[in-house]
Amino acid sequence: MPSPYLFSLERAAPKGNAPGRVYRLASGDNFPILSGMSLGTLDLEPAHRYGPRWNTNAHLIAYCSEGAAAVTIVSPGSLRSHFPVSAGELFFVERGFLSAIENDTRRPARFVVTLSHETPEAFDLSGATGLEGRTQSSRRLTRKARASPHKLAFGSVEPDVATAGMSVTTIGVQQLTILERLSARLLRLAPQGGWQPHWHPNCAELGYVVEGETRVSVMNPAAAVDTFEARQGDVYFIPLAYPHWLENIGDREARCIISFGDEDPLDIRLAETLAPV
Repeated sequence: MPSPYLFSLERAAPKGNAPGRVYRLASGDNFPILSGMSLGTLDLEPAHRYGPRWNTNAHLIAYCSEGAAAVTIVSPGSLRSHFPVSAGELFFVERGFLSAIENDTRRPARFVVTLSHETPEAFDLSGATGLEGRTQSSRRLTRKARASPHKLAFGSVEPDVATAGMSVTTIGVQQLTILERLSARLLRLAPQGGWQPHWHPNCAELGYVVEGETRVSVMNPAAAVDTFEARQGDVYFIPLAYPHWLENIGDREARCIISFGDEDPLDIRLAETLAPV
């Protein structure tokens, strides 16, 4: 029997029908257990654009898992931030702020996008402004690092945990100060590695398996444990304060990008609660 906590995003029908891009979304419409968050993948071919658009009811955090692209964000007061994003970096867009992603490279790009609402709504001006599909300009962003308050690289943040079996790196409001109602964590599990039972007292968790094979276990308030396998392209959801743990069941590293419904996610580890005082 399929787990209610698991959703195969790769099998979801693409949203919209635009050349050069594929956007799939796990939302409350097709993944009913979701609450306060949704997650999608955006695949963008070279010389194609996604947007301009803005979300009416959700903030957005996007992690670049493959390739690179140029991002433009327009803030109140007509302030424009234009910067490159490469694999391993993420950026944050506040609710109502206009944004566009343009693949100005010669390779496909992929983004894992989390929104702070289970049924996000958006205005998309692509067709209205003639920016749909293939871009009209050959202008390229320099690949040199360009500072922006909207983006940060996981590689620039000290890991919370780094052992032979796993590494955990969090980008919360302490690392990216503009975050609101969203944060992100990069989890790497070595073969046979695992993340011990824990829970988050202030937020739900929404994970996407970027690569590898994992086993996820979730405990509900009746003390029943639901264990399922989540593989590359799968999404899993952990309700607020539900204990859970992950294991790598494959023969190569498993990598997950995990989003939280709070800008400052808190952890409680089961082993610590059972330790003698």
